[in-house]
Amino acid sequence: MFTFNDIKNIEKKKAAKLLKGSRDPDKVKRSLIQFYTSLDENMANIVSTYNIPIECRDGCSYCCLLKVDARAHEIFSIADFINSNFTADEISSLKDRLRKSADQIAPLTAQEHLVSNIPCGLLVNDSCSVYALRPSMCRKFHSTSQELCVASFERPADITIPSSEDEDLNIAARAAIMGFEEGLKKSKLDVTIYEINKSLLYALESAEHKQEWRKGKKAFPVDAEAKHSDF
Repeated sequence: MFTFNDIKNIEKKKAAKLLKGSRDPDKVKRSLIQFYTSLDENMANIVSTYNIPIECRDGCSYCCLLKVDARAHEIFSIADFINSNFTADEISSLKDRLRKSADQIAPLTAQEHLVSNIPCGLLVNDSCSVYALRPSMCRKFHSTSQELCVASFERPADITIPSSEDEDLNIAARAAIMGFEEGLKKSKLDVTIYEINKSLLYALESAEHKQEWRKGKKAFPVDAEAKHSDF
């Protein structure tokens, strides 16, 4: 298996080569989708090669109640997908869910958020409503034990419950994600980590945020930034 730095540098070079310093939203989106495809395929290859026992199944949404962070380019790609594929009523309902989750999260510290089981606003009937465009950190997540997912859901504050993720697969995925983000820095794009509910709500309610992002500025206000955890 490649080392962390090998994987990171491969994705960094690919992203930088594709963008060539551009901040054009369409080019960034194409680069992001290409990265998502690569990440999905590489994770699947690792799972197959090393016989990692993945227990994720359709309708299992425990991970959708975890703290979800994303970058601005991911948020804008999701917003574009929503605006192109959701009805007006679906968008209205989505905004209500995003607002509800964002309001629940706002007063919490990062540590409190991690143990709160607050559903992502994009979750509908135990499925991600934007699955094809879900953020890198969601794509990275996997479970080798549904039993551990259930235990974590039922006892979210119990930090003695071990991770359900395979360590090597987790490291490889994180390396790829970090490499892609570093490749974007060549275009001087905002790579701030945002809380998905609040930032997506901003993106859906005003086009000004995407315009600022395209200029190389911060995409969203401070209250949409993800809070850091000591865990």
